[in-house]
Amino acid sequence: MSAAPGAAASGLSGAAGGAISIGSGTSSLAWVVWVHIERVLADCGGNVSEAARRLGIARRTLQLKRKKNPPPR
Repeated sequence: MSAAPGAAASGLSGAAGGAISIGSGTSSLAWVVWVHIERVLADCGGNVSEAARRLGIARRTLQLKRKKNPPPR
């Protein structure tokens, strides 16, 4: 998965070997992945096929990931 353009400017930061923090709290990898998927989908105007292309995953995989509830922070 590639980082979204401007991710550093939007508050997503990380350190080598450290935790990723969004805002002021520390988040799990699953939560960071969920947030990234939702941001890419929003950038694509809700177009699942385009979001899947940008993420480099199959459209069905993206649909299945979104069908699950968001992971705990």
